[in-house]
Amino acid sequence: MKLLQIGKQNSERLIRLINDILDVEKIESGKMEFKFEPLHLDLIVREAMLANESFSKKFNINLKLIQKTVTTVNVDRDRLLQVLVNLISNGIKFSTPGKEVTICVEKKENNAIVSVSNHGAGVPETFRPRIFEKFAQANPTTSRSQSGTGLGLSISKEIIEKLGGTIDFESEIDKETRFWIELPIYDKSFVTKKSFEKIKSILICDNDKAALNYLKTVLEEQDFNVMTAQTATEARNIIDEQHVDALLLDLTLPNQDGISLIKDLRKRFSITDLPITVITVEPDGAKKMNGNAISVLDWIEKPIELGRLLAAIKLMKVQIEIKTPKILHIEDDQDLIQIIAKLLQTEASVLGVTTLAQAREELQSSHFDLVILDLMLPDGSGIEMLPIISKKQIPVIVFSAYDLPPDYNQFVVKTLLKSKASPHELLKNIIASLTHNKMPIKEI
Repeated sequence: MKLLQIGKQNSERLIRLINDILDVEKIESGKMEFKFEPLHLDLIVREAMLANESFSKKFNINLKLIQKTVTTVNVDRDRLLQVLVNLISNGIKFSTPGKEVTICVEKKENNAIVSVSNHGAGVPETFRPRIFEKFAQANPTTSRSQSGTGLGLSISKEIIEKLGGTIDFESEIDKETRFWIELPIYDKSFVTKKSFEKIKSILICDNDKAALNYLKTVLEEQDFNVMTAQTATEARNIIDEQHVDALLLDLTLPNQDGISLIKDLRKRFSITDLPITVITVEPDGAKKMNGNAISVLDWIEKPIELGRLLAAIKLMKVQIEIKTPKILHIEDDQDLIQIIAKLLQTEASVLGVTTLAQAREELQSSHFDLVILDLMLPDGSGIEMLPIISKKQIPVIVFSAYDLPPDYNQFVVKTLLKSKASPHELLKNIIASLTHNKMPIKEI
């Protein structure tokens, strides 16, 4: 068994060497292709950390991410990932067991910096001028667990320079060694949270038709998609069946007053999930109704003044912008749920459920901005969820080992096969679905 293990390790080392030599030949001949696209830097960093997770456990090293900025770079995703995986694995190999390797993402003027720091023996002074040369190794007698091809840093330097960046390092013997790459920030904003490029939906509930029409006109001019209701029952039905970003509510309604409706809604939605602005005919109405206690964003007194209304609309827009998107991940693989949640931890709140029954319950009681759907679940097919999700007008990404039947393509924004799609491709589609206009979702 020991001989087999040695043979396996030698084979893997030979494969790495061959791949590295092929990369060197491609770079030197100018045949290495680069596909540039704007990408969220911290997502690539997290993917590189995940790729090294089992490796770090082998060396008893903890990986720590310090994210000081969220930014976008115009790079070849696979090549940048290759560099980051190499830098992190080097940090792990040359760390003192039990120590921490810290990966930091930060911004300096118009550049993004990713650094990898570890605590170990450090880089010898005599080796530093040659560290980025081909086949360079500080100590040829180093243990096999630390040995490499001697090409990783040379290839990394060439790739980073092709991406328009720089790579460098600093080291203190027996203390800290820090490698970093610096890349230009993409010059166009790549917004990860919801923005008004995507039209927001607001529900106006007012039994005064004249006021309702006036509010509808003003809000449509402010780029809202406007839905209207004249009773609490109508409002509740719309919120149950459709996506609503904000509610503008008159307190004097037939059958049920506005305050009791708000209290009912607050059992299901927080103020960040559904910001509510109230309209009242009473002077100092906010004080009388104790606005903070029932969690309303703002209040407007009738008769409505345009300036006051525009100020309230501006506040609603700000509240919607800072809202953290909520994603429902319907998947029976709990490890995959945890990986996606970890990769998205700064972008969205991810709730994972493993059965159709749990998914139905969550969709009934909570609001979501996106659903990630597996097709094979313990209690049935994910396809069964599409009629429920389509009524709520929530975009769906199918992420499954099985293809979605063509008849159902119209109900999803994207179908990705687990065998073909990388985590980054899934994340890219998630962000696109959260930041761009939703495709029309038809009812089944």
